[in-house]
Amino acid sequence: MKDQPDRLDGWVLLGRTAFRADQPQRAVRAYTQAVRLAPDDAELQARLGEALISVAEGRITPAADLAFARALNRDPQNATAHYYVGLGLLQNDRPREALARWSDLLANSPDDAPWRADLSARVARLEAVLEQRQSLARQGEQSGLPALDAASIDAASQMSEDERTAMITGMVDRLAAKLEARPNDFEGWLQLAKAYMVLGDEESARNALDRARSIAPPDRLEEIDRHLNTLSR
Repeated sequence: MKDQPDRLDGWVLLGRTAFRADQPQRAVRAYTQAVRLAPDDAELQARLGEALISVAEGRITPAADLAFARALNRDPQNATAHYYVGLGLLQNDRPREALARWSDLLANSPDDAPWRADLSARVARLEAVLEQRQSLARQGEQSGLPALDAASIDAASQMSEDERTAMITGMVDRLAAKLEARPNDFEGWLQLAKAYMVLGDEESARNALDRARSIAPPDRLEEIDRHLNTLSR
């Protein structure tokens, strides 16, 4: 292309060939030249963004973001750009926004679109992960255990039910061990009792409530008794 630097079709062919040959840096150079010659071509902007992601080993970089923004500015329906914008949202821990973006793309994709099956599977997986996140967050709130961070919730969402129970049991055991060293921690014993109730271990829950009751402030005794009465039913 040195002899014909302004030949658009040559740069496009070189970019496509390099990308398919897993030579993303060459693809970026070629698509950069193609975009220089055809700055209003949305598909070329999207291909440049895709090549930039490949160079970054799958990460959505600011340069790739800019390429996709330019693509969507020229063609608001560009499927490639919409997909990668959604992926960028997911990588930045904004899964609900990513799901909304991908769901909208799926709803507006033709039935015979080559990306439809893969996108549909990704939407289904993301919906399942978000449902698991919500379930695990509720479970953590009910147990009184410290909230799981996003990474822990994502890891837990891939576990079996037995594995998740084992994870929560481990958290409960660590809390119980800490309380043996801090026997006057009323809130800690109450937290531990709630965790045991979530796990269905009524005997341990009752023991923790008894410990909490023995050091409870007068205005918290009624709360402890309510929990004890629940276990008595």
